[in-house]
Amino acid sequence: MPKTVYTAIDANGVEHTRKTDRTYTHTVVFQRSKDSAITRANEDVAHNTKHAREQFHHAAATIEENKGFLRAKRCDILCRDDVYATKMQTEGKGFVAKYGTPEGYAAAKLAEALAAIEATDWTVWHNAGWCGRHDLALKLAAQSGPSAVILPATAK
Repeated sequence: MPKTVYTAIDANGVEHTRKTDRTYTHTVVFQRSKDSAITRANEDVAHNTKHAREQFHHAAATIEENKGFLRAKRCDILCRDDVYATKMQTEGKGFVAKYGTPEGYAAAKLAEALAAIEATDWTVWHNAGWCGRHDLALKLAAQSGPSAVILPATAK
């Protein structure tokens, strides 16, 4: 049985397409928010600082201490020889040399994220999904956020 191609045109005039055996009546599109992306980037600072502290710990730890860390994380296979523990220590030392402090790493990651945010085209519509009934499209739109728009799907 040949597949049907469904299309929908967003507010920018971009065509969204889907080729399928299923029947669709609507698609939901949304725009990402620059403000929420900035908020998320700032929230990631705490996670990045925690990750950096782990790397600093590995750099300062002995091979046996790194193997103990792996055992505590239930990575028993990686603890059988010194290769992985040595790799952790080497990567940790490289990390320390590059960023200086955990806070330096978090600041570098935040700057990277903010640069990516500034380079993003926030007018693009992203497709959240295709639906076979309007009530399902309403539900998907509610989950997709305040910028969500329901578009009719047309079979080609």
